[in-house]
Amino acid sequence: MISTLYLLLHVGSVATLFMLMEPCLMYLLLQFRSRILIYAAGVFLLAFHNIDSRMNFLSIPYEYQYMLMISAAWIYMRGQSYCLDKLATVNTGPSVSDFVMMLGYCFYFPMLFLGPLVLYQEFEAGVLKPYAPWTLKRVKTFLLNVVRYSWWMLFLELFLHFIYVGALQMDVWYVTRLGAWAHYGMGYSMGVMFQMKYVITYGLSCTVARAEQIQTPNHPKCIGRIHLYSDMWRHFDQGLYFFLRKYIYIPMLGERPSFAVRLLASFTCFTFVYAWHRIHMFVLVWSVLNYLGVTIEAFSKAIASTTHYHKYEKYLFSTPQNIRRFHALIATPLFMMSALSNFYFFAGMSVGNQFVRRLFEGSLQENSTLFLFCYCCSQVSIEVKNWEQRKEKKQM
Repeated sequence: MISTLYLLLHVGSVATLFMLMEPCLMYLLLQFRSRILIYAAGVFLLAFHNIDSRMNFLSIPYEYQYMLMISAAWIYMRGQSYCLDKLATVNTGPSVSDFVMMLGYCFYFPMLFLGPLVLYQEFEAGVLKPYAPWTLKRVKTFLLNVVRYSWWMLFLELFLHFIYVGALQMDVWYVTRLGAWAHYGMGYSMGVMFQMKYVITYGLSCTVARAEQIQTPNHPKCIGRIHLYSDMWRHFDQGLYFFLRKYIYIPMLGERPSFAVRLLASFTCFTFVYAWHRIHMFVLVWSVLNYLGVTIEAFSKAIASTTHYHKYEKYLFSTPQNIRRFHALIATPLFMMSALSNFYFFAGMSVGNQFVRRLFEGSLQENSTLFLFCYCCSQVSIEVKNWEQRKEKKQM
């Protein structure tokens, strides 16, 4: 109801009806109880979402069109989650209550524009929970989280007031004239700004959802403490990761998945990620580099799991400390590639190409210093990961 009123007031009745069309279509297709049909409709709608002119008939400013495009991308994923989760349950036939539940899920106001994605199974479980009276602890948790994410919003405003990262990445001419320290500092600042944006938006929307007893994904972890591709995908946007894993990756594996099947499933996931983020060259480069990084990591883990590898590793490095140093050392090039791929995603092709050019044309001193810093980041990431694992064991 709140979402519908908001859309009616800001974009009008035609745009509101346009946004309602996709959930209605998916609910209609759900009645055929065909998983293949739902996936086929998902592919068709994904292609439709990449048509830039699809909202031109709406008599609204571009800013509102852009807002609706973001909302439509979230609604698309929620529609897929609803249908696929419903197919896994007993067929009760169409009903008004089910349709209202679907619309409530797709247009849940705290996450309508901000995200993240909550899978339908978790949303339904939260909505259907018995009413729980508000306790002092629950109120305190809610208020503390609001203050927490509001503080980070203020921090980001102050950050952007003094460090003009958003403006810098729009001026390639200026970026090419930065020194090495400023150049790579700008790259790290772009990552921090991007992460903080989602910490704030996801954090605030999830705070409201948790207050309503809906289980939500965690906000993104700090990019400065993640050095592996697989961990970045697990912990930056958990909602997207859960969606990919549940509806694409696991269904493709089958009962006895081979290594090749796992690579194919990963390829399909990254193809979806590319299409969902819209088909642009910088998104393609980002997606390909991410898939390449995940694949290299998977090959490395497969080799590291063999008996011969453990034997030679123990023989060559002898102590756990040296083995850890070796792991951080061989992970550092992947960490650097991960950063470069993200620069394409943050700032587009021109700025991304400039960072790659800087790396390949940089002096030995520049690149050695950069490698040393990235190696230290890998060590910090390993230490934090080990600390988290020890903490989880104590809680168990």
